[in-house]
Amino acid sequence: MQQMILAYTKYDAEDVSHLSNNIVRVGQKLVLNDRGTTKLVRELGREYENVKEIITIREIDCRGKKSHILGSIYFSDNGRVIKRESYEPIEWDSIIPDSVDDVLYYAVCKCLKSTPIWN
Repeated sequence: MQQMILAYTKYDAEDVSHLSNNIVRVGQKLVLNDRGTTKLVRELGREYENVKEIITIREIDCRGKKSHILGSIYFSDNGRVIKRESYEPIEWDSIIPDSVDDVLYYAVCKCLKSTPIWN
C-alpha cells in the first residue's frame, strides 16, 4: 500500500496550556501540500480550495490518552482566514496509535510530565 504525504504538522511547545494536572490545551498547525488541499476539497467542498494551513485547538487528557477538538481556523497561502469553526467538546475520543494525534500526545504529555504541575 503506497502512502502519500498530504501535509505536515507542528505545534508550539511554549503555547501549551496546562488546564489541570492531566489536561492540556494545544494548537496544532497542519500545513497542506497541493494533494492535501485537493483531498480537503474532495471531502469538505469547494470553499476549501484555497486552504493551505489549518490550526486546530484541541485538549488532550494525558492520563486517559484521549482528546477532543475545540475549534479550527482555515488559512489561505497568504494568511487570510477562510473559515473559523468552533465545536462543543461533547465527549473525548481515544487517540489512535501511530496517528498524527498520537505523536502530538507524546510530545505534549512528555513535556507535561517534566513540569512540576504533573506531580
